[in-house]
Amino acid sequence: MTQWLARSEGRFIDLIFNCNWALVDLYKKTKSPILNKDILKHALTKYDLGIRFDQEWDWIKTRADGRYKREMCYILECLGLALGPSLNNLIIDSYSDFFKEDNKKSISAFATGKKQNVYIPTKKGFELSKTKFPYNDWHKIIVNQILSYGYFIRYLDVIKEIQDSKGTVNLIDIQNKIGPIGTTIIGGGPQFIQSTFKEWGYYLDIFDIKTRTGNSLECDLSDKIKKLKKRMMGWKTKINPLYNVKRNLEFIFKRDLVQPLRIPQFIRLELNWKWLKDFNGALETSSRRALIILYLNKNKECSFKDLEDFLYKKTKNNTKRDDLNNDLDYISCTGMNFIINKDHIKSIREIDVDDFEYYLPKGGFFKI
Repeated sequence: MTQWLARSEGRFIDLIFNCNWALVDLYKKTKSPILNKDILKHALTKYDLGIRFDQEWDWIKTRADGRYKREMCYILECLGLALGPSLNNLIIDSYSDFFKEDNKKSISAFATGKKQNVYIPTKKGFELSKTKFPYNDWHKIIVNQILSYGYFIRYLDVIKEIQDSKGTVNLIDIQNKIGPIGTTIIGGGPQFIQSTFKEWGYYLDIFDIKTRTGNSLECDLSDKIKKLKKRMMGWKTKINPLYNVKRNLEFIFKRDLVQPLRIPQFIRLELNWKWLKDFNGALETSSRRALIILYLNKNKECSFKDLEDFLYKKTKNNTKRDDLNNDLDYISCTGMNFIINKDHIKSIREIDVDDFEYYLPKGGFFKI
């Protein structure tokens, strides 16, 4: 399912290309979904598709059975290059259907990662696999997919908000606001997803960066590709100009978002630890937020009362205004954006409904 990417492995841009190639190649041969471990294993046999030193591939291989196999497949999903496990084998016609024992077991296995992680390539995945890294045809597709990933757009939104109010940006300010709500990093914690998003944005020519000292990293796409090739040779400071770029930054944006946006899906509309601690509460929150997303994507503008009445009709539960405000704050981290004026809500971005509904249970509950 489309995820909240939360790790830095995505900074290996050539590995994304190789994993997509591996998924397509294996799927062509088997005509069946592919396990995440097999995708990465196959990708690492073809390191010549990228431009890394052999020893760096060996370093990645030592980690291939753990976080890399998961994160690289999550990235393929988030970029619309692959489809993963979904709940579309369930039939949910009413809110009470969620709490039937068989349905609860299926949703719990999905939410806690016990469901088998298998993937199939999308049309865009096939298209990307036919390109050559890191040239123009590859760049056009990958940038389009990144700029339609809602969580990355949230990252750009936060940068713009901070820059508009303060003039410059510190990376710590971004990671404390990007969300999802409930995962705020207090203090100067690790970079995590910013390592990925910063490199996607810069090396793929989505933005340039200036520092307060006057050091400018501005350059055109051809120079970015040259820098990317050098970057793929390693990650040490002398090779990666972004390594120590952290404070008093000015971002120069060069490309716009691409709608509709792919956003984190049903299970990810509540935090992982809440599914483990309070399954029923997490299920209630996730289903309500999914309904809000679908309703606002279709209607665009409504009053709070209209939305509350709709939710009551679906769930037979009264939604407190504070809970609804918290839901909107959480959903805004997906890349959706709202203008709220007293009792009126206006949604100003389109989501990819087909992608969102692919991961939902079937049945009438989520029909708007």
